[in-house]
Amino acid sequence: MPLRPLFLLTGSTLLLLASLVVAGCTDNESQNADPPVLTTESPDDDSTSGPPDSSFENSVGDDAGESANTTKKEYGGFQFSVPAGWEEAELSPFQRGFVTARYFVGDKSGGGDRVTMTVTDSGGGVQANLKRWRQQFQSPPEKPPFQEEIPLSDTTAHWLDIMGKFVGGMGGSGNDRTDWRMIGVIIPKTNDPTMQSVVALKLTGPAAEVEQVRDAFRDLVTSASRK
Repeated sequence: MPLRPLFLLTGSTLLLLASLVVAGCTDNESQNADPPVLTTESPDDDSTSGPPDSSFENSVGDDAGESANTTKKEYGGFQFSVPAGWEEAELSPFQRGFVTARYFVGDKSGGGDRVTMTVTDSGGGVQANLKRWRQQFQSPPEKPPFQEEIPLSDTTAHWLDIMGKFVGGMGGSGNDRTDWRMIGVIIPKTNDPTMQSVVALKLTGPAAEVEQVRDAFRDLVTSASRK
């Protein structure tokens, strides 16, 4: 008779131990399971809906806008980024044969003289061309010519900004203009000082209108890269 209660106690104990073993296995399995994979998405993110990543969209838009604001053109072995809206025009009979390209620049609604840019493959070297341009102007003492060198990727551009009375080049005094301005740039085609071949760019027109497009012209010059 004393053994019966001991047997029942032992059975209850075994049942309790069995449940503890099962619970322990479950805990171990949950601890040994593979951890969840972390992602950069928000828990509330729905990958199938909602607007795209704005940072990506803006970066693409910026690149597209930059390319839309310029046009690549190649002259004299250099590639230039020409501002959008600069209108490439037909060469005049006088220009044909030695001027490579001509552009109308800026607003044309005023009805007066328009700013033009010309590109020319030229000889004579740097200094001879700069001297010739200086001789085409009568500059007042308070507005002397300004000259500087602009480093490019693998050469140097020579910048001459001159204003006053334009007394003409080959066209003679019939082309005289007052309050005129020219920004001329010479880019040597090679770094060999004995070689005289250059690319010449000239921005000319009424002084006030040239000032309005000066920075855009400088951007065009600094965009030059050899092809």
